[in-house]
Amino acid sequence: AGGAGGGGAAGIGSLARGAVSLAIAGATAVVCESVLNDLVLWRIARDRAIPVIDANDRLKRSLGTPLRADAWWNASVTTRARGNLVTTMFLLDGSKASCDVQVVMIRDKAAADSDADAGSPANAFIASVAPNLFANAWAPSRWKEVRVEAILPHEKEAGLPGRVDLLRG
Repeated sequence: AGGAGGGGAAGIGSLARGAVSLAIAGATAVVCESVLNDLVLWRIARDRAIPVIDANDRLKRSLGTPLRADAWWNASVTTRARGNLVTTMFLLDGSKASCDVQVVMIRDKAAADSDADAGSPANAFIASVAPNLFANAWAPSRWKEVRVEAILPHEKEAGLPGRVDLLRG
């Protein structure tokens, strides 16, 4: 009496639990990929900004030395244009003051075009999720910084911050 009928209900419950577990694992994987991609992009942006920061005497005078970039989890990383445009903001600490540094980068057009050549819906999904992390981690040279700015505290009158274009010296 308890054979086939009871097994069907238990099988449906087990199937539902498996589907929920799979959905949770998938959501966790997407979140982890996003966090790791932000970390990789922050490192690329920071590594591109540090040489121009170190070469800027005005920044050193305003903030004091040594200069140190704050931790990546306190930064802001925003991607647009299917992951081909990135804006990163991070805090730069000196011995006298701190400031925000903004780095805007674009991905090399040829690289962006090859990543965008998806073909099928399955390839489009793969191109929108996994390759950004992989391409960013293994080919950071595909990124070109187009703007690196520091927002200095109390540079101007009335306590207003001053912007310094670090790419122009």
